[in-house]
Amino acid sequence: MCRVRFLAAGIVALLVGTGVAAQAPLTPKALPERLAIVPATSNSVGGCRLGDATLDLNEGNVRARLYNTGGLFWRGGNPTYEVPKDSRVQSIFAAGIWVGGTVDGELRFAGADYADWEWWPGPLDDDGAAPADCATFDRIWSIVRKSDGSLTGDIADWPTDLGAPFEDDDGDGVYEPENGELPSVYGHQTAFWVMNDRGNVHRWSGAEPLGLTARVTAFSFRVGNPAFTFGTFYRYEFENPNGYTIENTRFGFFTDGDLGDFTDDYVGSDSTRGLAFIYNSDAVDGNEDDEFGSYGLEPPALGVDILSGAAGALYYEDEVSVRGVPTSGAHAYDYLNFRFPDGTPLSTGGLGYNPDDPIAAPTTWQWPGAPEERAFWSEFDLDGRGTANSALDRRFVTVAEPFELGPGGRHTVDLALIWAQGSSFLDSVADLRRFSDRVQAAYDADNLLVPGDIPSNLLTLEVFPNPATTTMTISYVLPQTGETSLAVYDVLGREVARFANGVQAAGTYRIPLRAASLSSGTYVIVLEAGNVRETKIVTLLL
Repeated sequence: MCRVRFLAAGIVALLVGTGVAAQAPLTPKALPERLAIVPATSNSVGGCRLGDATLDLNEGNVRARLYNTGGLFWRGGNPTYEVPKDSRVQSIFAAGIWVGGTVDGELRFAGADYADWEWWPGPLDDDGAAPADCATFDRIWSIVRKSDGSLTGDIADWPTDLGAPFEDDDGDGVYEPENGELPSVYGHQTAFWVMNDRGNVHRWSGAEPLGLTARVTAFSFRVGNPAFTFGTFYRYEFENPNGYTIENTRFGFFTDGDLGDFTDDYVGSDSTRGLAFIYNSDAVDGNEDDEFGSYGLEPPALGVDILSGAAGALYYEDEVSVRGVPTSGAHAYDYLNFRFPDGTPLSTGGLGYNPDDPIAAPTTWQWPGAPEERAFWSEFDLDGRGTANSALDRRFVTVAEPFELGPGGRHTVDLALIWAQGSSFLDSVADLRRFSDRVQAAYDADNLLVPGDIPSNLLTLEVFPNPATTTMTISYVLPQTGETSLAVYDVLGREVARFANGVQAAGTYRIPLRAASLSSGTYVIVLEAGNVRETKIVTLLL
């Protein structure tokens, strides 16, 4: 009886506690003064060609095309951030990194959006000089973990001399695959490449390079919870081999998100999760047909989640204006510091640009209100509390916490791209927040970036359709063999059906739940495996 009472309390909490409270805007820290760009000269950079290497990260439910240019997913032609994989529908048109900082009070910058990328293959040498021939390093290496646990791919020539992580069994610092040592593989597929920002002149930003080596690890999961299998993960490790210090350093992840049709998206952010996201307006404008055949009538949401610590997010428009696309490194660096190129800080209200409002509160998070909760401040306006912005083609930059790089210093930024599709466009945003919590929890527990270890919370529970009038299918994935319980409870916490109670093998299970065996109403499906618990609230309409 006590167990039923405890479970009922938990179910009530689930039913009433799924909303996300509105977040108060955050006031930015003191920002560096606006600085003029110091143009790079042919004497300060190398003579490298842009890298040609490409590779698909595609072991999960995402096909993400990687490049070693600082940009991702697009380089002319068709974009490739395809979710679900093989659907031929893209969720991101283009993305990439922006990095800016100051050296002796002068602005340095490396980044781009759609052309003239400012990172080249290979590491800088110990004196900070670019490789004589960057083409030597023009490659993206990849390792795949097969279902039986064995590895395939670039094992023999895994570039440990460039900093690729490996399992150093004997602790001598030397990679010895002939002695059974293996690359460090995160998830089920790991890619690795190295690039620098001194390989040639910076034509996009017009700036002097920072003089950085960037080692990049990207990975994905093939099986498990959709928070992981519908996401891709990135680690950027920056090293300063120069004799100077880079101050006021900002890292931003630029994203041009497209969810099916690219002209009807909203954007938002969550300051409590370090999350910026894009979602769709179709359920508002009533024009679902432009998504039909791509994502159907339930448009998804996509988020950029900086796991290692985020400072904020800023959105800009597809035009040349004070709120428009960056036209220089100085302009982009302003965005990384949450201000517009005329010096106006990002502030709450309207479109975030309020130069004539003396009481507008400065913020580092644009539109941090929860749209699914109709909370100020968001683009979606149903009842007068949002901005009531028009849905358009959206671009945004998610910014990590600032850092400093002294001579020989290193700094790592870890981020995830997560994707969710709920029962409505706003439910997709709510699911995205839950996925963010799951991924962050795995990261904070140090079991996301553990070679050879798949996080135990890759447990999956999905139910469709929901609501249902006849039969719904309960689908779940067990990442490992173990004690498993699957049961259905009513709102009073009483068990009304049980489908599993004992040891089950790792794998995928699908079980029909026939509505005729129950009454109309709300139920909670509870899946427990090991010490992990998943729940789903479902509705039967008879």
